[in-house]
Amino acid sequence: MIRYSVLSCLALALWAAPAHALSISIDLSISNSLKPQDPVFPNATLTGIVQFQQAGIVEGTFFNIGGPISVPALGPGQTFHPNDPIIPNDPILPNLALFMSFAGQLIPGDPIKPAAPAFGFPPGTLTPNDPGTPPRIPLGAFTPGVGLLAVSGPIFAFQSPGTEVGAYSVRVSLVPEPASLLLLAVGLGGLALARRRSSRSKS
Repeated sequence: MIRYSVLSCLALALWAAPAHALSISIDLSISNSLKPQDPVFPNATLTGIVQFQQAGIVEGTFFNIGGPISVPALGPGQTFHPNDPIIPNDPILPNLALFMSFAGQLIPGDPIKPAAPAFGFPPGTLTPNDPGTPPRIPLGAFTPGVGLLAVSGPIFAFQSPGTEVGAYSVRVSLVPEPASLLLLAVGLGGLALARRRSSRSKS
C-alpha cells in the first residue's frame, strides 16, 4: 500500500509539470570589448537595454518575456554579468522561438563627440548597416529534448562605418516548477520510508 502511494506521488509530480507554460532561467553577459586607446572610440563606455521575447502563435506577433534589463555603463574591457540568474515572471510556451535584443549607446570619452547607437546582432554578423531599431536575435525554441539554449554574438556601434565594440552571451535553461519539485521530494521521501519499514519487518 505504501509503495502504491509513493508511486502515485511520483506520477503526480510528473503530471503536475505544466504541459504548456514553462519557466526559464537566463544567464546573461554584455561586454565592452574596446581598449582604452581605441583609435575610433577611445575611453568609450557602452550602455543599453536587453529585452527577451517569444514569438506568438499567430505569425508575426511577439511578446515580451519579463521587463527590459538595464546594462550599466561599461568601460573598456568591462563586463555586465549578474551574479544570480534572471528568472522572468512571464512563462513561455514550448516549440515557439525565443529572441533577444540589445539596443544602447557607445559614449565617447571625449564629451565633444556625440554618442553612437549600438545594437546586438546574430552570431556571424560581420559588416552590418545601422538597422535603426534593434534586430531580433534568434535563440531557438524549447522543443522536446531541448533543455538549454545558448547564443553568443557581436555588438556594433554606428558612426561611419559600423564598428564591433562589444559582445553578448546568453544561456536560457528550463526551471522545474516548485509544485513538481515538492511532490517529487514527497515521493522520494515516501520511497525511503517504505524501504526502511520493509527492512525492519524482515529483521
